[in-house]
Amino acid sequence: MKLSYRDRIILIFVSLIAIVLLGIFLGIKPLSQEIKTNRAELEKQEKALAEIQKEIDRIPVLEKDIDESYKASVQIARKFTEQREPNELDKFLQPIIDGSAFNVNSTFYPGEPSVVNLEYYYVTPNILTYPLAEAADLDGSLSKEAASKMLNTVVLSARSVEGVAGSSVEFDFKAKKADIMKFIDDIKALDETIIVKSIVIDDYTFGEDSENPDDVEYSTGTITIDFYSVQEIVKPNLGS
Repeated sequence: MKLSYRDRIILIFVSLIAIVLLGIFLGIKPLSQEIKTNRAELEKQEKALAEIQKEIDRIPVLEKDIDESYKASVQIARKFTEQREPNELDKFLQPIIDGSAFNVNSTFYPGEPSVVNLEYYYVTPNILTYPLAEAADLDGSLSKEAASKMLNTVVLSARSVEGVAGSSVEFDFKAKKADIMKFIDDIKALDETIIVKSIVIDDYTFGEDSENPDDVEYSTGTITIDFYSVQEIVKPNLGS
């Protein structure tokens, strides 16, 4: 079929329009997909930025919590006694012993410091169980009561035992009952982790039946004292 000049012009024009439109379409489609991908990535990054900003906003609160925890730990650490060498323990206790009118002989054993574990103290309740008791627990209330009684034991027994620096001093003495009690009170008044671990009294009558006047109201015995120390925490550097 022979086309006229006019038809050829129209055909060429339509072809050019089609080529332009096809080029635009082929160019826009990948660009549109890229825009869509970039928009999704932008939303993802904006969410990540919002989470980071939330963490940044929490910094003043965290700094306050850290500072309060530090101050609390310092106060706890100061309840522990200063770590002392054996000769220092001797000097430390001497004024207290003198103030308690103790007669201490040469048997004085200040020990070297070592790591000791602070065990948690708890009592395991004695919960009896037997077939008739289990059969009587129709609504489970008895089991709940038993579990409640065991809760403190279960929690404390699961905790990790911590180690601290510990020293012991043991010495023999001769003293009146009142002097022994005063000595215990003096140790307690120090408000430190110094514990009279044990007192062995050789004569609990304190010389009631003694024929020697010098022994009346007195008894000999042995005292063991434990000292506990812990390293004080270093103040954290919060950049302020």
